[in-house]
Amino acid sequence: MKIAIWIVCGLLAALWTGGAFAAAALTEWASGLIASGAAVDMGRAVAEWPVPARSRLGSTWPASRRCRSSSWRR
Repeated sequence: MKIAIWIVCGLLAALWTGGAFAAAALTEWASGLIASGAAVDMGRAVAEWPVPARSRLGSTWPASRRCRSSSWRR
């Protein structure tokens, strides 16, 4: 049982370390984008993507679950 606990601890430590390295790499990548001005171009490109109609707020909820001002104040 002790070996299993140490294996789990080792796996969690490896995942934690990998996550720290991934976060450091993403931070370095993002700071490079911001410094070069490419983030603005990327933002403009994303802003031009079409948005599907179902992604609007509340359109995925059934009508019975939507909040209406007259029904929730009772």
